[in-house]
Amino acid sequence: MPITPARNTRRTPPAGARSRAPRMEAEQRREQLLDAAEVAFAARGYRDAGTADVAAAARVSEPTIYRYFDSKRDLYLAMLDRNSRRLLDAWREIAANSVSPMAALDEIGRWYFTQLRRDPAPFRLRARSLLEIAGDERLTEHARRHFRETFEFVLSLYERARTAKEIGRDADPRARAWLFMAVGGLLDQFLLIDLDGIDGAELRRVMEVVRPPQRVPAHDGRKAPRRARSSHRGSKARPAASTGR
Repeated sequence: MPITPARNTRRTPPAGARSRAPRMEAEQRREQLLDAAEVAFAARGYRDAGTADVAAAARVSEPTIYRYFDSKRDLYLAMLDRNSRRLLDAWREIAANSVSPMAALDEIGRWYFTQLRRDPAPFRLRARSLLEIAGDERLTEHARRHFRETFEFVLSLYERARTAKEIGRDADPRARAWLFMAVGGLLDQFLLIDLDGIDGAELRRVMEVVRPPQRVPAHDGRKAPRRARSSHRGSKARPAASTGR
């Protein structure tokens, strides 16, 4: 009796149905969900975006999210923590590869501006988060901690620059760190309202204002001391010493 081939019992999804994401290891899936959350929350904000939006972006079912995160807030906080950690890791790498603290600060400023244009989602997310934390102490505490970590890193670079005599002893590292952070915050606001009014040349001019004046070596910019006169005015010049010839 001939053997009839078994029929393919796999169901073909109807046209237009959303395909599922492939199976992943737990850590990979968690990172994928954080990536999707970053896109969803950056686009719509914490208040308006829901776990259904994150699930759709990740191409998973909504219950999958709750296998990794207890709530929408936990997902949001984990995403903000990762965002801040990646930012500081990038800045530390720049500092480690720079010839001096001030060179590191200059390069960090250029890097930040470039990343704003190349991959704006993480920066738009940071800017949005500061507008949405009012009334939520847990969100506020996370934002406060992230800001302190970033500020302290920038401050440390200015303090090292003063110790290395790259900037004058009268330069205030703390005030300069505040100005540096303020420029970053301004760029974040430009991004949030889609204000495309600053370019690389203008940013350099802004950073020149923030950058403290470099320490000038003692011999630079000073007039050479006058040579001592051989005699006071009105006195006779000394006769030349005899050579005996």
